[in-house]
Amino acid sequence: MKKIALASVVAALVAGLTACNNTPAASEVVLPKSQNNTAVVNQPAANTAVNSHAVANQISPISSLANARDESMVRLQGKVVRALPDEKYEFADATGTVIVEIDHELWMGRAITPNDVITIVGEVDVEYRPTKQVIIDVQSIEF
Repeated sequence: MKKIALASVVAALVAGLTACNNTPAASEVVLPKSQNNTAVVNQPAANTAVNSHAVANQISPISSLANARDESMVRLQGKVVRALPDEKYEFADATGTVIVEIDHELWMGRAITPNDVITIVGEVDVEYRPTKQVIIDVQSIEF
């Protein structure tokens, strides 16, 4: 009986290998091939999220925002140092400062001072005119 089971497994493997050489169906994904006929797959770095809109669980230092990708999500912890026009604020941690845009609804009527530490989650907005500037479009505030 073991010989029959082994024979059926071998037959299934041979059938699978034969199917791999056939033209793929319209619903199958075909990866591009390199010169040595192996599939080419772009692998993200080990600690990089594949979906850029996922909220990071880790607190990012403001100094790391210089290398952040546009429209990626970040979690920052620090203090609102001062208010600027048009719902913008200067936000600081021990590594630097960044401009954040916080809609007034997100404050939920709560007043904070420059001594209060808060955590913000937002989307990186990289602007290039007149020079490169990173602004965080805040989606939520954790008091």
